[in-house]
Amino acid sequence: MKCRSGWITGSIIIVVLTGCTDMGNEPEADEITFSNHIQTILNHNCTTNNPPCHEGVNASDGLNLSEGESYTNLVNVASSYAGLLLVQSGNADSSVLYLKVTGDSQTGERMPPSGYSRLSDGQITEIRTWIDEGAENN
Repeated sequence: MKCRSGWITGSIIIVVLTGCTDMGNEPEADEITFSNHIQTILNHNCTTNNPPCHEGVNASDGLNLSEGESYTNLVNVASSYAGLLLVQSGNADSSVLYLKVTGDSQTGERMPPSGYSRLSDGQITEIRTWIDEGAENN
């Protein structure tokens, strides 16, 4: 009888321990998407508000960041800054959009311009993450 109870106890321990292992099925952190995150940041800080500089046919520097236009006007598009794309997929540190919102000296004035609300650290992180993860149109 002692042998049988040891086998049952051992089996229960194995089942419990196996059930506690990470099988890789945990949900991943919220994915940053262009439509839900980046376009929202652009809408609130570049187009319809704060000021509406990058909206429509009279957009500043010809860069229309309005919904439905912004992705194709940003991703893998040459900039006026030597060797830099507006958004270089997979490389925020070489993307004018990221450099402008962080205030990097190689891209001139920080955006949004002084006198207007700056992007939060969280918004800047979302832009960086989106670019570094491939700047997908999702």
